[in-house]
Amino acid sequence: MNRIQKNKTELLILSVLSICIMMLQYFQIHGQAIFFLDNDDYIRVQRIREFFTHHDWNNSIIIRGNYPYGISLHWTRFYDLFLIIPSYLLSFFTQSIDRSLEYVCFWISPILRVISSVIVLKIATNIMPKKSAFLTAVLFTSIPFISGYFAFGRPDHHAFMVLWILIYISSLIELISQQKFPSIISHLKTATTAAICIWISPETLITILASLGCLFFCAFNNIQRLKTLYLISLITSLFVGLIAFIPEQASNTSFLLLICSLWTLAPYTLSKQEGFRCKYLRYWHYVCVLFILLFFSRVNPIEYDKISTVHSTLFFCIATFFAINMQYAGKPNHKTMAMIWTLVIGSIYLFMYPLFLHGMEGELSPYAKQIWFSKVSELQSPLTNDNIRSTFLASTIISIAAIVIKVINLRKTHALSWQVIITCASVFVILSCFAHRLWPYASVFSLPIIVSICLDHSILSSCHRWLKIILAVFCTILFIYPIALLKENQINSQQNKYRRLNLKSACRFIDTLSESPVVIMENCNLGAKILYYTKHRVLAVPYHRSTQGIISTHDCLNKSYDESAVKKILSDTNTEFIIVSKNQETKNDSLASRILNGNHPNYLTPMNVPESCESITVMKVNINKKD
Repeated sequence: MNRIQKNKTELLILSVLSICIMMLQYFQIHGQAIFFLDNDDYIRVQRIREFFTHHDWNNSIIIRGNYPYGISLHWTRFYDLFLIIPSYLLSFFTQSIDRSLEYVCFWISPILRVISSVIVLKIATNIMPKKSAFLTAVLFTSIPFISGYFAFGRPDHHAFMVLWILIYISSLIELISQQKFPSIISHLKTATTAAICIWISPETLITILASLGCLFFCAFNNIQRLKTLYLISLITSLFVGLIAFIPEQASNTSFLLLICSLWTLAPYTLSKQEGFRCKYLRYWHYVCVLFILLFFSRVNPIEYDKISTVHSTLFFCIATFFAINMQYAGKPNHKTMAMIWTLVIGSIYLFMYPLFLHGMEGELSPYAKQIWFSKVSELQSPLTNDNIRSTFLASTIISIAAIVIKVINLRKTHALSWQVIITCASVFVILSCFAHRLWPYASVFSLPIIVSICLDHSILSSCHRWLKIILAVFCTILFIYPIALLKENQINSQQNKYRRLNLKSACRFIDTLSESPVVIMENCNLGAKILYYTKHRVLAVPYHRSTQGIISTHDCLNKSYDESAVKKILSDTNTEFIIVSKNQETKNDSLASRILNGNHPNYLTPMNVPESCESITVMKVNINKKD
């Protein structure tokens, strides 16, 4: 940290540069109005609005969405704290909690970007020369694909997730860089950041598991390193368990039992025995393993997309695996036993939680996957998208080439830290081939590798430093800018559609459709905006925990028209109005297609819409509703 404090001028320049880039990008695309960019942003702000109404920390359901079931969100409240507290304090000056919340949500992500840039500088300073580190941090502020997460009007949790992944990597590098066995404070710091990452989103498990796996293979026969991994995993398991239990209001008995059970494994770590060779402690650990696995298997709820005992058990099993490996460290059969215990522990864990590897889609019905989840763009492979395939392949080739060159020329200085970064970059590059949303993380981890090769590689040692800087910037731009162009085009095309619709004007019109709240069915991706700007209820909002409304909307508007089935859905859901977008593709002979062609059934009455909303068609439903 002292090295960072000496560079106050650099940090100031970096912060100002980051804010200026974000402001120019926002005003170029959106003008001067406050505008949220995505459905998730509107839903996040709406959920916090409702929190200020009911003040129930455990209530994450937005009842007006996916009506009458409500939107059950998998987002945790930790990130909400960073929006709720500033909004409350700012409300003393704005005299309006809604207005202050709007300001905070508009500014939060650029602020997180500045903090993330500082963390990147800190990480790079620990493993690279000072000037190379500063260039890495500057280029981090220029990664356009990451900029989407840190944009103005983007209070989504992805920016927060990137920040805490960087904090975790920073604390882990500090821990493994210590010459002596790290103190318990260092272990606590790393485990705490890991637990917070999982608290924000289980998606961060990719980074945590990749880093721990890398350190395990690099310290295969090093008992002290294995002990460090054991401690990190054990403490992370404890913290994740505590966090998972608090919001569920578990009984005091169960809560105390969890704490005591986990800490019964600590005698080994507190003893002066070197390694895990004391038979008493070893057998005591195995007894605790069986006891806690039985205990965890009976704890509900089991949630795969949100921090729960699923993830606490995972790190408990990992801690057990490291403890067993300490027993075999240095022995001829260590590799064989490691593979056997990997299969045994992995099989037990997957038997307890069979849907763990399926992630968010684990508990979705096959029909919901077919009609909606499989079509979510960020979860699809970029290799299947004709618009970005060539760009993605070019960027991936550059990343892989940089990783290979770095591995071949890896120096002993900071070797372990670089191995962690290389492993994370490699894992995300591979996984991004299957899910487009993981590519930004591949960019983050590949960036320092590219810069270090261009500025610090021995082949370029005879070149002038400015030439090497130009080369680094050039390689980085080739690495990121094609995606930036695509991303900007996507934003512009989407934003132009909203401008043709005149979003706020449309929502004001929709709000006047009825004096009292009514249920609206729509297929034009306006659900989150209607919830935010109007008093009405929405049938379908795109969230995997709330697919009833998605299925009902699809079966009503997008399937081949069946009058009796459509009437039943409209009656069962108490739908009063249907909104269909003229810009959205519709299936032939569907109700949506009939509405747009003017061939609507007689139980639907077209509503006059203002000129600013001419891209949508609004129909009044005239059938008997279900009580």
